[in-house]
This record gives sequence, C-alpha cells and structure tokens, in this order.
Amino acid sequence: MPMEANGSVAEITEMPAEDWTLKASGSEAGYLTPPQKLRSLSGHEESFQVDSFLKAQQRTTASGKLTALFKSKMLSRNSMSAAASPAGSVTAARSPASSAGGATPLTADDMLQWYNEPIPTSLLRLAPEHASRAVKMFAGILRYCGDAAGAEQQSQAQAIETAQKLLHQGLKRSELRDELYMQLVKQTRGNPTSASRAKAWGLFHLVAAAMPPSKDFTGLISEYVHSILQDMDDSEEAKEAVAATWAALKRCTKCGPRRTLPSVEEIQAHMSGAKLTTIVFFLDETFEEVAYDITTSVAEAVEQLAGLIRLQNFQTFTLYEAVRPVNPKLNPEPLPDEHLLLDEHRYMADIVAELRHPRVVREGCQSRLLFKKRMFRETDEAITEPQFINLSYVQAQHDYLAGNYPVVREDAAQMAALQTHAEFGYGLEQDPEGFMAAIERFITRQVVMTRPREEWRADVAARYKALAQHSKEEARTQFMRILRTLPYGNATFFAVRRIEDPIGLLPPRLILGINKRGVHFFRPVPKEYLHSAELRDIMQFGSSSQAVFFKMRVAGVLHIFQFETRQGEDICMALQTHINDIMMKRYSKVKAASEAKQSSDAAGAAAGSGAVGGTAAYNAKMDEHLKEQQQLLEQAQAALAAAQQAESQARVENESLLSELRDLKEMMAAEAASREALQDQLDASSKQLGEM
Repeated sequence: MPMEANGSVAEITEMPAEDWTLKASGSEAGYLTPPQKLRSLSGHEESFQVDSFLKAQQRTTASGKLTALFKSKMLSRNSMSAAASPAGSVTAARSPASSAGGATPLTADDMLQWYNEPIPTSLLRLAPEHASRAVKMFAGILRYCGDAAGAEQQSQAQAIETAQKLLHQGLKRSELRDELYMQLVKQTRGNPTSASRAKAWGLFHLVAAAMPPSKDFTGLISEYVHSILQDMDDSEEAKEAVAATWAALKRCTKCGPRRTLPSVEEIQAHMSGAKLTTIVFFLDETFEEVAYDITTSVAEAVEQLAGLIRLQNFQTFTLYEAVRPVNPKLNPEPLPDEHLLLDEHRYMADIVAELRHPRVVREGCQSRLLFKKRMFRETDEAITEPQFINLSYVQAQHDYLAGNYPVVREDAAQMAALQTHAEFGYGLEQDPEGFMAAIERFITRQVVMTRPREEWRADVAARYKALAQHSKEEARTQFMRILRTLPYGNATFFAVRRIEDPIGLLPPRLILGINKRGVHFFRPVPKEYLHSAELRDIMQFGSSSQAVFFKMRVAGVLHIFQFETRQGEDICMALQTHINDIMMKRYSKVKAASEAKQSSDAAGAAAGSGAVGGTAAYNAKMDEHLKEQQQLLEQAQAALAAAQQAESQARVENESLLSELRDLKEMMAAEAASREALQDQLDASSKQLGEM
C-alpha cells in the first residue's frame, strides 16, 4: 500500500474495502459511523495548519503504513461512495494513474475527527513553543479519556491533575484556548467508545465552565455543541455532559474566563456534581451559607441568597467585599470598613479564592462577603415587603451608627428611642442599666459626649414612652422617614482620598455620600459634615480604575475635584442612576398631566360640541413630542457619559505624562548639580596645579 505526498495532498492507491474494517475496541482507531461534516467550519480553514500537520504526520509515519487518521479519512470517502453505488458493490479510492481527480487532500474537517494516537503538531497555526505545548495537551486529553495506547486507567487524583494542567495552559496562555477547544471537538466528534465519549464531554464541560473561546471560534464551537445536543443519541451521562457544556458555554461567553486557576477541590466537586459553600454576612452580623460551583456568578448567588431569606424585591441588592483594616502597625488610625462592589458577572469561585489568598492577610486587611443594597432609590418607598423594609432599616441604621448621618441632639434622642423600640419593644425602661446601654449603643459616640448621661436618659425615656402604642415595624418606618428628610439621607457612602481640591478645604481622607439630591462630603475622623453639591451643580463627572472626578459649581464658580478610589465606576453609576430616576419622574409627571388634560378635554367635548378631534390630535402630538424629547435626552445622556469617560482617560494619561515630565526635570536638575560639582573640583585642581 504505497503512499505519496505532494504539498498538502495525500494520494492513496486502490485497496480492498475489507482493509478498512473498523474496530471500536482496544487502541485501534475508527468510527462506528462517519461523523457529519462541520458546516460551521467554513471561514476558519485558514486558521488550521493542514499542510504542516500532514507533513509532520508523514515524518512520524513508517514507510508504507497508513495511520489511523488516514484510515478514518478513507472511511469517510468510501462511505459516501458506497452510499451512491448499487447494492453489493464497493468503490475504492482511485489511484492517480486511473484518474487525475483521484487525489484525496487532507482538510480541516478531517483533522477534527477522533484520534487515539498523539498528534505531531498543533491543529491551529501557533508559534513553535505553543505548538509543542499543544502536543502535550492532546496527550493529556488522551490519558484523561483513556484513549492512550497501553496507558492504564487514571485514578481520580490523576484525572484531576491532568484536567488542572489543561486549564492552566488555557487560562495562562490565551493562544492555547482555541487549540484546546479544537482538540476537544476532535475527541468528541465520532468517538466510537461510549466511556471515552462521556469523559471527553465531561472535560469539555469543565473547560467551558472555566474559559470561553475567542470571538473568532465562539460561533463554530457553540454551533457544534448545539447541533450535538439536538441530534445526540447516546448514554444519559454523555447527554447530561453535553447539555451542561452548552449551558456553561453560554455563561462563560458572557462572564469571561476565570481569574484564578480552579482548585483541586473545585474540580473534584465539579466532577462529582457536588456544590461548595461559603458564608455571606449581613450588616447586622447575621449570615447565610451560599452554595456555588465552578460556574456560579455573583448575580446567581444574589438570587440564591434572596430565595434563602425570602426576599422578593432583591433587584437593588448585591454582594460586596467588605475590607476591614486589622493591622494597627499598617493602619495606626481607625479607618471605616471599605465596601467594594462586586461585578455581577464575576465567578463566586474566583472571589472566594481571592479572599482566602495569603496576600490579603499580609496587607493587614480582613475581607469577607457582604450582602446589602447597592443604593437607596425613591421607588423603595412604594415597596411594603417586610424583609425588604427590615434589610433597608438595618443598612440605614448601620450607616447612621457609623456616623455617616450627622444629626442634632434632638434628632439623635428621637432616633435612639425609635431604635430601642424597634429592637426591644416597649418596657425596657424598667431595666435602667439595659436602657442606658441601649442609649449608648444607638447614639454615636461623638454625639453622646455632648451632654450628661442623665440628660440623655431623661430625654430618650420621654420619647420612648411616647412610642408605647406603636409597633416595632412602625418604629423602623419612622426612623427611615427621619433619615430621608436629611439633605444627605439615604445616601450611598464611599471612602476616598483627595487628589485635587481647588478650594483647599477638604481633608486628605474623606467620605462621599451620593443620593438623589447630589454629592455630600464628610470628614471621617472625627465624623463631620463638610459640604454638599446638588445634582444641578454637577456639570460633569467621570472615572478611571483608580480615580473619580467632578466638575461642579461652588459658590457660582466651576471647579474640578479629583479623588483617589477604586470605586470610581460605582460612584458614577450611582450618580447616573439618580439622574435617570429624576428625569423619568419628571417625564412621568408631564405624561400624567397630559393624560389628565386629555381625559378632561374628552369629557368636556362629550358634554359639549365636537371639538374632540382637534384636542385629541393636539394631545397625540404632545405625547409624540414628549417621546421624542425623552429619546433625545437618553441620547444626550449616553453621549455625555462617553465624553466623561474619554475626558477621564485623557486626564489620567495627562497626569502620567506630567509625572514623567517632573521626573525628567528632577533628573536634569540633579545632572546640572553634578556638573557644577565636577566643575568646582576641576577649578580647584587647576588652581592647585597653578600654585605648584
């Protein structure tokens, strides 16, 4: 059976059809049925190195012996020709001597068919160092699936180690992700052994859960997996793996690759179908246990947690990373906790791995997961769900006791009475020590020091007795109502550092409060309200990864303030959300007034003459005009946000250039000083020589 090759064309001479008898056992290659052609492969042929693969294959093939790859190729040709021939006849491949068109070139579709022998090089066009890694990756897949010739069945620990190495290559080197996906397509396409197919799809699911393919190959891989899912007739284990692969592929395409390498514990849980758990805290120090797997996102964890605590209106709640400084050497001053908003598309496994990393301990910080509201909105007042009201009260109380809501003594006494009633109900005044402990607990330390203890006791006790007929829920509602009346009430707070302060009145560290009225500035230690800027005075705002800026009017003059923070995007999002809420509220009022006028005019027309047509036409035009104005407003807001982002980026780049310029000036000054010193030494030496 001689074989010749020229370029990328392998010319195979005639041979009896019985030589292509296929076996699906042992280490011999073959298919029970030829796999269907990959229709989605069109447009990707240039990405595959067919010529190099064929040449490398021929170099590793003994003279006159066909490998399993060429057997599978001939099977595909013979199966198609046999289907077109009369019954009982077999058409073999024709030799070049018998027909000029008898050559059978190797194609990318041929390369993506099951193979139980090592590949000589990568399937895709890769750099030489990546091609050698691709060969090792395929060898690992063969061992994992049990297809390697003469290899023993891997134990679970060995299989986990092999899978982790494959994930490491794909996560560390983006060039190898598509190669890994193509190798998995190859080993799941036409695989004749059910056990091997199930393992290959299980590995496919694991890879899809950890990283997406590139945009160039997302369509090809998703169409392949979807087609297999629709037409698959296999074992239940394989079917479940394909369905899980399809779900994981959709999810990782949206959420992106994992930031950390999946641990042995994660992979083991994934293989066994088990769930891992972590603890999520609330602001009142209670907690719940949340289950997650290798693919669970923050948004899914939030929904799961809402179900556990029976919270229906959870759209404004999310997860935060609460960072608390615990090392007095690194942080001599007491600092408030920093709550970092977690992206809803991030993987829970990544977050848990980062929280457990020793780096967090070395930096003198303690981090944990926290569940709370992203922001308070005007629409919250219409929600009557008890769990929603309770969580909102807990968050507002936490912010108040942290000193973020400075109040006068009268309000402090009333709010202490409300909190005591909401916590203990009526009757605590019978316990003088417990009542005084509650007063000191529910009044900030800075305020409680402004008057004697007995005066606080008498004042709060009188207000507490007046609440005897109220329930705990009513006390919470009144507490929330008082906070809402403050200029900075129901704000979301962010700890920042001052970078640029044109007025020169802000401290180095401060806290920003964002609510529906504007931006509010507070001194963190001691807690003190400094200044507020209404939304109408904020002309522009934007953020980068490490800073946020505001262009706003102060005493009628425009100034630009800049602050260092990792939460710049969250600050801008909060501001934009409140601006959108106000605009939608105004639009709703105008629309409601228009509809009321339309109804009134219609009623008047029904009772009087026939002027309804003109009024209806006017109202229709007005409604259409309002819609157009709303669209223009949304477009202007989008353009403003884009311009703000661009200006923020330009500002950061400008600061970087200015910093480099300052460094260069310092270097030049140092060089000039060095030259002057050398010149002085030279003059002194010349003078000494002259004297000699």
